Amino acid sequence: MANQEKAGEATDAFARLICLGIFLAMAACSYLSYATWGLDLRTYGFGLLAIAMLVIGTVAPASTRAGFVAFFPWV
Repeated sequence: MANQEKAGEATDAFARLICLGIFLAMAACSYLSYATWGLDLRTYGFGLLAIAMLVIGTVAPASTRAGFVAFFPWV
């Protein structure tokens, strides 16, 4: 039983890292879009995706993170 709990914690930590990595990429894209073109739809889109990834990576339940990370490669 202890091995299953450790595996679940490792999977959740991996999902957190993926979500936070996507957050950093989207935040950088949002900043570059703002610096290049100013405020437009691209800036808002990248910004909203960055906020969503930050929320999913930090306060969302583990089941939400695991489902998102499993589904993300299909997007």
